[in-house]
Amino acid sequence: MNETKNEANQELLPIQITQHWWSVSELAAALCVTPKTITNWIHAGLLRGARFGGLWRVADADWRAFLAAAHREADKLRAGQQPGKFAETLKTSADPADVENEVPT
Repeated sequence: MNETKNEANQELLPIQITQHWWSVSELAAALCVTPKTITNWIHAGLLRGARFGGLWRVADADWRAFLAAAHREADKLRAGQQPGKFAETLKTSADPADVENEVPT
């Protein structure tokens, strides 16, 4: 029975302590968006995050995966393809303050 409990706990906590963990503020500053947008992306399932002491943190590997997915969606749009679910969720989960400051392309 203990083996099953330990296996379940390992599945729930796939955390690598040795990697860098970004704060919401750090990511927001890096992307020039509000911290609210970052937390919206976490809640929408676009960006994987973990709570430590009540504060959201994002592992470096998860941040890189998020960027790769965003780049794939941008490539689709540039090629004239329909955007995927990721792009639509990304757009609808942005903080309105970020959308107001968006630079037209």
